[in-house]
Amino acid sequence: MPDISEAPYAPETKLIHHWPMSSGQQSLWFEQLAHPLSNAYNLGACLHFPKSLDQAALNHAIAALTPRHPVLRARFSSDQPFWRISDTPLVYMSLSPSPVTKSTGRELVAKMVRRPYVLAQEHPFRFALVALEDGGCLLGIACHHIVADLHSLAVLVRDMDQAFLREEDHTPVDGDALSMTANYADFCEWQTHMLRSNSAEKSAVYWRERLAEVRYDALAMQSQSHSALPTKNQAPPRINFSIPHELSCALTTIATQQSTTPFCFFLTTFQAFLAHRFRRNSVVVGTPVSGRNKKQFRNTIGYFVNLLPMSFTFNPDESFDAALTRNSAMTRSGLRHGQYPLAAIVDKLSCPAMPGTRPLIQATMTFQTTTFDLEDKLTRLALGLPGGALALAGQSGKRWVFRF
Repeated sequence: MPDISEAPYAPETKLIHHWPMSSGQQSLWFEQLAHPLSNAYNLGACLHFPKSLDQAALNHAIAALTPRHPVLRARFSSDQPFWRISDTPLVYMSLSPSPVTKSTGRELVAKMVRRPYVLAQEHPFRFALVALEDGGCLLGIACHHIVADLHSLAVLVRDMDQAFLREEDHTPVDGDALSMTANYADFCEWQTHMLRSNSAEKSAVYWRERLAEVRYDALAMQSQSHSALPTKNQAPPRINFSIPHELSCALTTIATQQSTTPFCFFLTTFQAFLAHRFRRNSVVVGTPVSGRNKKQFRNTIGYFVNLLPMSFTFNPDESFDAALTRNSAMTRSGLRHGQYPLAAIVDKLSCPAMPGTRPLIQATMTFQTTTFDLEDKLTRLALGLPGGALALAGQSGKRWVFRF
């Protein structure tokens, strides 16, 4: 089995263009600089093909993606919060000189995915091909979280499917179509201007007022050594669970009767549990939002996720129905200000830095729903559970299976 842990990086060539990092990217960039050997933010996927691929067509398909998604060839500064686009071609690497078994191929892809990134020296995306003894092949895809979220991987696979089919059919790439949708550089510029706008100031005022009474209590809660809530340097406990269909329908009915949503129902339940369990008057639970509110960014590869600090004040004399109604209204108002980055909220509140703790947030809750036919598998993929898959069918009828 070849060792690719020391695989050479693509030679550095002329760099063109540069943009400020988004707020979310800056957070991940600082983390990577502080822990350069960490692979905590590496994402990976493996696509299985029952037959071998035309390798030249594959490289052309990958190249066809870069005008539409320039972040695929990004380079990140090692001392300034900027990223650039390199003109170094993005091509696949071969992980084995000869065909291997499927299990060995998966191990090779996993090793490629786990290799830490040097963001100033290599592309944040990696593509690798493994020939299988049964005549098929595996296409490994890896990237750093700084340039992609889960939705981005689905966009990548879909666009690669279309590009590869065009290569097979010898259909020319429509350059105008590639430029119709905004790319991540546009988002970075949009966010930079947004943070200087009147709407951003209104969001800053909203979060300052909402969190003024709870942030010091939250920090005190994290600083107590006997607290059961995890800090960032600890291995935080994680609980994944799915809700049976019948129970999901029943909870949806209850939420509807209360003029709220299942998300608000679970968030209020979780917040009330934490407040009661840890005997706190207020808790702050972080919940991720997609950050793709603007239509032009919905099919863009990039890191859009924002973590919102949802505060909850516990009143032991209040009924759950009353708490749900009150918290639902606060949650809806918080989501209206969901484009305002968490880092900006922390900065506006002047939260003191505390090593080993996440500012403001004591726990996180991810509520995953889907509207696809592959609901169960897609949910498992989104939550990182075994068996997660996203199957895409191209015009030729072949099916590509995308797995973690």
